[in-house]
Amino acid sequence: MLRSFDYAAAAVLEDRISLRPGARDQLAPRAEAWRHIAGEAFLRGYRAALGDAPYLPENDTVETGILTFFRLRRALYEIAYEAENRPNFLAVPVRGVRDILGG
Repeated sequence: MLRSFDYAAAAVLEDRISLRPGARDQLAPRAEAWRHIAGEAFLRGYRAALGDAPYLPENDTVETGILTFFRLRRALYEIAYEAENRPNFLAVPVRGVRDILGG
């Protein structure tokens, strides 16, 4: 789900840029902020729904590590998929990997 927010932000951004050339610099920070807010809201809701489930990680550090691993794994898969099937979307997972790795 978290990776889907990246695609949604990118799709809206590309749509708006095609309507208003030169708008990327103005709209990209807003799309990024939305992606971050939507992802955090999703995680809060997910955690709240799970409550005290016994299979949850014991602490935030372990949870963050697991989440990072699976987000990275998914973004790497998406790179291969997009390269093969939708090369015009390749920038979305590449940007995702860069963001996940902190670069």
